[in-house]
Amino acid sequence: MGAVLKTDDGGDNWFPVLAPSEPPAFVGLALSRDTILYASGSTGEPKRLLFYRSSNEGLSWDTIAHTNKLTNGVNELLVLQNEGVDNIFFGTWGDGVFSYANVITAVDDATGRTVPSAFSLRQNYPNPFNSETIIRFNVARSSHVKINVFDTLGRRVQTIVETYLTPGQYSIKFASRSLSTGVYFYRMNADGFVDTKKFVLVR
Repeated sequence: MGAVLKTDDGGDNWFPVLAPSEPPAFVGLALSRDTILYASGSTGEPKRLLFYRSSNEGLSWDTIAHTNKLTNGVNELLVLQNEGVDNIFFGTWGDGVFSYANVITAVDDATGRTVPSAFSLRQNYPNPFNSETIIRFNVARSSHVKINVFDTLGRRVQTIVETYLTPGQYSIKFASRSLSTGVYFYRMNADGFVDTKKFVLVR
């Protein structure tokens, strides 16, 4: 409770690999593609969902999600991998099931993780696209980030990102299975920053 522990000797000795400054009650640990670890828990009143990701056997962790939507705690974590995308499901005590269909992954350069000096939203690639495209964006300060998709009438048709993120460069694979052919706009909101880009979906 409050930390994720690791052992290298079959369980005789354990040491912490994830001990947040605001320790949650961890209830879930999952492995994806043999190398990626996920940990989840909740803390505070009302309960806040905390979600962490490690791609190096727990040596370092990124905060993936941090939301205030819970009135009770988390009781289960499930990861289903499909076509290179990790689909994350959280079971809760009385608040239903939460899911993250597109898990965001930090983009590192050759010298280590880059901290951007400003927020930015980049043009997706490829564009136009048929089924999937990559959207990259920069987060300059820890903040709640939203990226929504709108049709040409200004109606929100899908939410791509809605989570708390720490500073860094990010990318997300956007799968457009529920949208029809047409022109769409995606808008990023984060700590007063707003930017909009256009993409074209071709079925």
